[in-house]
Amino acid sequence: MGGTCIRKDECESPFILDVRTEICADPGFECCMGDNQPATTLKPSLEGKKCFNNNGVCTPPTDCKGIKYTDRRKECGSLVCCDSPIPETTTATTTTTTTKTATTSTTSPGRQPTTQKPDIDTERPDDRTCDSLGGTCVADRDCQRKADQQSVDCAVDTVCCLSKRPTDVPTVSVDDLDIKECGYRNEDGIKFKTINRNDGEAQYGEFPWVVAILLADSGKVKLRCAGTLIDPEIVLTTAECIKEYKRKPEQLIIRAGEWDMAATMEPISPQERRVVKMKIHEKFNPHSLVNNIALLFLDDKFDLTPTINTVCLPPQDFTIDNGYVIATGWGTTPQNRTKYQHILKSMELPYRQKSDCEQILKRATRNNRFKLDSSFICAGGEFGQDTCQGDAGSPIIFPIPNTSDLRYFAVGMVSWGVGCGRPGIPSVNTDIGMFREWIDSKIDEEQLHMHYYDFQPQD
Repeated sequence: MGGTCIRKDECESPFILDVRTEICADPGFECCMGDNQPATTLKPSLEGKKCFNNNGVCTPPTDCKGIKYTDRRKECGSLVCCDSPIPETTTATTTTTTTKTATTSTTSPGRQPTTQKPDIDTERPDDRTCDSLGGTCVADRDCQRKADQQSVDCAVDTVCCLSKRPTDVPTVSVDDLDIKECGYRNEDGIKFKTINRNDGEAQYGEFPWVVAILLADSGKVKLRCAGTLIDPEIVLTTAECIKEYKRKPEQLIIRAGEWDMAATMEPISPQERRVVKMKIHEKFNPHSLVNNIALLFLDDKFDLTPTINTVCLPPQDFTIDNGYVIATGWGTTPQNRTKYQHILKSMELPYRQKSDCEQILKRATRNNRFKLDSSFICAGGEFGQDTCQGDAGSPIIFPIPNTSDLRYFAVGMVSWGVGCGRPGIPSVNTDIGMFREWIDSKIDEEQLHMHYYDFQPQD
């Protein structure tokens, strides 16, 4: 889309393009738009200068752990205007969770995960305290959900526990829980509800159609992006996310029923399947990301459980008049662009009409000829709320009109944005409503049917 991978502190452009995947291989580089000449050496006096209407401080890029403000004034030169530079001393915070209806771990039907947890943690070793992970050091037998990494401050006979095992609770089988039709959201979670949780964290099992797309390479498994389960053996995602693996789809692993990437135990075990075939839209443009959509076909069906289910797809040319959509994913956040999230995040974003979004992006990109393709929809623009790197392919959902239940259409997929979390600038998503007929045709080619994602109003 017209950018160049250069060092973050050498990008003189007023905006950085974020396609929500790791487009630049080196983590120290960003996709910079416009004039990409290296910045000149800064005068020492710029560091610490107030910026962005006194909302931030000019800070070296590597020292900024909060929101980076970016505008055309370039008042910090090649430094960034940061709202939260690294403080001289830090104090770990504790996240407390409380269970509503406690359960013991159960065995889910179907194949269990055979791969390791994705390598998504970027914390320094000296930060790995149990407190910083939101856990408590307890005996192994008393822990229901363990942190996946070793904690430096737990005794050898204890583990860092993210959720204590309740006492005197009967074992719960997934057979005792209802499996619903497509699009049902579990707003209160499945079998327990976390309270006092961090803002933006989804409940356990709240969005059962969200799947993690993992890359198996050289014996390691890493989070690549996300997708949406529309059939027990079909995942919908963005073409940009998986295009590199068209000739070797078996490198991609789909994990369904995932919630906390750092936990080795969850009440209902996730399941995994391998990708055996993918279909990318014939007119997908890897430069403009027009027609950014793909289907992944798996080696076997997922066994549907309360935490693994399909979403409903809207009819062809479905439109949204106004309101809020919900975005999900395990990617980074505007407050922390260097670290993927362990727990699935969710956020409400205002839907933006295409005509308004186009005008905003014209100004943001300083390109009066910019046209927003009809294959996109926009959402977001509120301060500190946005999809970011690692969220590519994640579903954008909207309540199904004229239904009383919490039932949803997947109306979009996270695609790209101008930076991440910039106030007033929405992110851009693939418009699933534009591709319903394409999806149906590709599934028909495989002699499968639409039963699992086709919404049928109840009498």
